[in-house]
Amino acid sequence: MLVLVDLDGTLIPLESWDPVFYEVAASVASRIGIEPGDFWGLVKAFHYQLMRRLSPRAFDWQYLIESVAASFGIYEVPRIEDVLNKYVAGFSLYDGALDLLKGIRDMGLEAAIATNGLYQYQYIVIKALGLEKYIKEIRTSDRYGCIKSCKEFFDGGVAMIGDNPVFDVYFPQRYGLKTIFVGSWADKAQKYGELLGVDLSSTRPDYAVRDLREALRALKETLDLIY
Repeated sequence: MLVLVDLDGTLIPLESWDPVFYEVAASVASRIGIEPGDFWGLVKAFHYQLMRRLSPRAFDWQYLIESVAASFGIYEVPRIEDVLNKYVAGFSLYDGALDLLKGIRDMGLEAAIATNGLYQYQYIVIKALGLEKYIKEIRTSDRYGCIKSCKEFFDGGVAMIGDNPVFDVYFPQRYGLKTIFVGSWADKAQKYGELLGVDLSSTRPDYAVRDLREALRALKETLDLIY
């Protein structure tokens, strides 16, 4: 049995990526003559636009940055992988992340990372943090041709653990998975429901927990109910 676990925002803080994105944004913005934050705001707006379309390109940061830079006549930008390799040693796991993955294995289950991010970026992070030995596979949007919204992404899974109400609860529930949400459900549901144009008013995770240690306990309870 396979348990799907989100990466960014669930196993690692989203803020881990900030130095990577800032360096890239600063490099491009300096040639345009604008502030890095202004340039990154345009990239994020494009990112959200594609997310609403459920496009895998929404998480292809190289494509997003190159597209926005090209609109200013800039056609050479840093490679995300090169910049990521400079900073990934500083990435950290949330407390309980390894315990969660080990616990899944100890229950006789297998874990898979299920992330909207592209494989070429996420593999660098997974390898640097030593997660490979705890997981069976890495599911990414470019490998499946869709973000976490299509049935194929969730095939074989019995449960999904993550921090996004849309991609880690709404869609996996549609395909029969139990869901364990990590974080503040009310706040995140309102934010991402509005952002992505998804009605979450009748959606609730099977479990909403505060941290990954609670997520492991919730997973045990979930499996007891299933089996």
